[in-house]
Amino acid sequence: MALTMDFWVAVLLALILTTVAVLYSPWMLLSLLLLVPVLKIALMNYIPALQVFDPTPITCGAVGLAALLKWYRLRRNGNPLAIPRLMLCGLIILGAMMVIGLLWSTAPDYGFRKTSRFCGIGIPFLLLPTFLIRERRDIRSFGRSIMYSALVAMILIVVIPQSDLSAERYGATYIRATPLGSDPIQPALLTGMGTIVVTAFLLKCRLSQTKRLLGIGFLAIALLAIMLSGTRSVIIGLILPIGILCAASGRITFLKASVIAALGVVAALLLIEFAAGIGPDLSERWSSFWVDLQQGNVEKPFESRWDHYEFCLSKWDQQPILGHGTGSFAMDFFGQDDPGWPHNIVLEALYELGITGVTGLVIFLAGALRTGTKAFRMSLGTGGDESAMLLALTGILAFFAAQGMVHSDLDGMRNMFLMGGALQAGLSTVIRTAVSIPRNHESAQGSRRSSGPGSRAWVTPYGG
Repeated sequence: MALTMDFWVAVLLALILTTVAVLYSPWMLLSLLLLVPVLKIALMNYIPALQVFDPTPITCGAVGLAALLKWYRLRRNGNPLAIPRLMLCGLIILGAMMVIGLLWSTAPDYGFRKTSRFCGIGIPFLLLPTFLIRERRDIRSFGRSIMYSALVAMILIVVIPQSDLSAERYGATYIRATPLGSDPIQPALLTGMGTIVVTAFLLKCRLSQTKRLLGIGFLAIALLAIMLSGTRSVIIGLILPIGILCAASGRITFLKASVIAALGVVAALLLIEFAAGIGPDLSERWSSFWVDLQQGNVEKPFESRWDHYEFCLSKWDQQPILGHGTGSFAMDFFGQDDPGWPHNIVLEALYELGITGVTGLVIFLAGALRTGTKAFRMSLGTGGDESAMLLALTGILAFFAAQGMVHSDLDGMRNMFLMGGALQAGLSTVIRTAVSIPRNHESAQGSRRSSGPGSRAWVTPYGG
């Protein structure tokens, strides 16, 4: 009876999400989608109904429905869908290789879960922004969703760290702050995304003094939250996008950016050192990391990862074309049919999916690089919210690519796919509207000349 009640409660929650998608705003659901990895563990712990259905696919379905409804309402405007064909081609190759690799995988259970999540959630994430971002204001709404979601995540890290719940869930002792029992990497990644968006707006937009101070305060709390999460890969991943933002803005030199970044890291280390309730283990984690970087021992903080890398590089040529099978690294290296990966997406694809899988990954990254380069060039010498947001999306793509080389797995890169689709859709929207406005303006001039000053047939460049 309890299971039946939980089932109907879960169905009710799904209906509520769907109703919000239909009647309110898809952007509210997108924020929830970004926050699901942060909130899910606590929700499943305190709401038994969510143990019946995983909240992630429910939220994905609700956001997908909202995106389709938005496209249906705007389809008559004649705006073509900006499908990221090259990136989609790369993900289809990866998905197909994952499906085929299940035939000889040594970790069939984990391999099946990995494949189903990649194909059922990862690939749709790439296409989702194609339906959501149809107008210029959608680009700004997308940016606000990222910022608000990151704000919630980083406040939870600082205020409500529940490492005990996380340890109970994952079977490990956590010295790192894990908000609501989530894996610390998820809120840290979301905080990193928000950091890039806020930095882009600070560098590219003319903001009031109040907004600029709020932005600086956001960055300070975000840095503290990342340090409290103990997630070194996020700090490493932020180096490349911050450099891109500084180069595009032209307002700050690389030397100044390096000094500011160094001072920020030192300040965060001091905050952690003297913050109440923070044990010495977390401080030691960052202090040793900082000392190793100063001494040039870049490989020491990741010495446990080098074993993963060496294993992949020494074994991949045994199955060079099709790989050892989806999820096989977990069994071949760790001896378990549970989640496990080499903490490098290229080596993961090479070992499990062979050269064919690496080709798919390279095709996706090439498509992202091409789109990001166009957005970067467009942002040079221009300002405004749309320019800042396109630059931020380019930075977030670089952020995930860099972070994926030292931590994440292919299944966990769905937010990178989401940002790739958003960048393609946003760039196409800006280019389309930039071309259509002058044409409409010429049409408006002709209409005014033919209709005369007293006519009511008045056409504006914005279709009013």
